[in-house]
Amino acid sequence: MSRSIDASLKYLYRLFLKYFDTKDVFIPFKLMESLLLTVSLHPQMLQKQKKTDFTEYDYFTTIWQPMFNILFERSNIRMKTHESTFFYSTEAKKEQYHDGKNVIGFKVGIRLFIDHDGKEYDFCSGELAKEDDHDKIILDKAKLNRESKDDLDCILDIFKEDEWTECKTWQFQAVGGSANLNAIHLVGSGSYAVIARYRMTMPASIGDFPKFIITVKQLLTRRKDIYETADMVTKRLATRPKLSRPQESNIYSAHTSLQRDTTYTPPEGSRWKKPTNLYGYVPVNIQEKLLTAYHCSASSSSLTPRGKNITHLAWADSK
Repeated sequence: MSRSIDASLKYLYRLFLKYFDTKDVFIPFKLMESLLLTVSLHPQMLQKQKKTDFTEYDYFTTIWQPMFNILFERSNIRMKTHESTFFYSTEAKKEQYHDGKNVIGFKVGIRLFIDHDGKEYDFCSGELAKEDDHDKIILDKAKLNRESKDDLDCILDIFKEDEWTECKTWQFQAVGGSANLNAIHLVGSGSYAVIARYRMTMPASIGDFPKFIITVKQLLTRRKDIYETADMVTKRLATRPKLSRPQESNIYSAHTSLQRDTTYTPPEGSRWKKPTNLYGYVPVNIQEKLLTAYHCSASSSSLTPRGKNITHLAWADSK
């Protein structure tokens, strides 16, 4: 197979020289080169049989991280891996467990974000699995839905209430050499929809070369969509008025009436608490806030919802 890969690389380099002056040729070329080199150097990682010799982050650093680096090089988009935390998630969890100790938000496998005024604003969260373990994939998906919901809630808080339909965030879930990229939207009162956008599978051999082209097209389309989200958030953050003193309200003060709070697992030593705004609208005055807080405290151990406006996460496939 190495001879076939070498021949493919030589052909790719000839094409690059031929179309050197063509606009936007560098990124597709680098993606194709990276894909071919991955098939050549790490074929054992792309086979379908179970592989116990590799970790989740072996797959990410070998297969997916080179793709991300090429797609977002020389941009304002940054990436963090290995279980880092989004500040918004931590602040929201502290509001829910205000009496807890060492409260930390979701530890996210992969985060894409932009920097603004010393904070990292996330718009894509990702989780990894090294093989097709059904239970692990389901648990990762449930966690990823809540992580990307926090990403979306943060963006919704930045925008005006009448602009909520323009907002979306992304989630990336990889299993070995295959991955899904989904978009998450707020579509109604307490309803968040996860929409399947792209499915990608790394080719396992040079015989799968036609799939290379499909994969590159998907990656370039994904790049365009994520850039649009990043640019939208960057522009909105740049136009927000700066406060002369710290804001005295909590993190939920900017929520629209359509949003709902996220459910978090309790920190060590704390009991589970039902989020204040899980079943109804954000309180608009101090009396409603006090009544809602009392109701939350009184029913913190109850698992039976009384209201109708519960937070929903719905799945939709765009294919």
